[in-house]
Amino acid sequence: MVSFVDQILGFLFGWAINISPLFGIIVISFILSLVSLLAFKYLTDQELMKSFKERSKEMQNEIKKHKNDPKKMMEVNKKVQAEQMDLIIQQFKQSLKPMLVTLIPFILIFTWIRNIYEPFGTVFLGMGGIGNYIVFSLIFSLILRKILKVH
Repeated sequence: MVSFVDQILGFLFGWAINISPLFGIIVISFILSLVSLLAFKYLTDQELMKSFKERSKEMQNEIKKHKNDPKKMMEVNKKVQAEQMDLIIQQFKQSLKPMLVTLIPFILIFTWIRNIYEPFGTVFLGMGGIGNYIVFSLIFSLILRKILKVH
């Protein structure tokens, strides 16, 4: 099983790593970020996720409105906390589907990255393959989230 996964991932990403270990991790980070965001976008109800964000902002503004009146602020805060907890639970339920779909493939890919990048030592910024993957995937996720309009 492991050698089969190694062969597939080597075929998909080996060319990029052969150019440069840094280039390879950048390509891998971009592709995994894209796959992850596409899974999130198409396996969640984006309108519902957008409404959660909007409602959360409304609740924050409601609390800020009463910042000069501590009693009223506490009263509003109690009411808002219960609703926020419900929103968080609903968001988690929505996020669970794409997470479950991508979990096993990503675990296999991360294991492969660790094994492939271990001989290189530090690749960039004093970090190994996984550390660099995290940095680049955060950057790509922020950019792709805006481009793909993922909520």
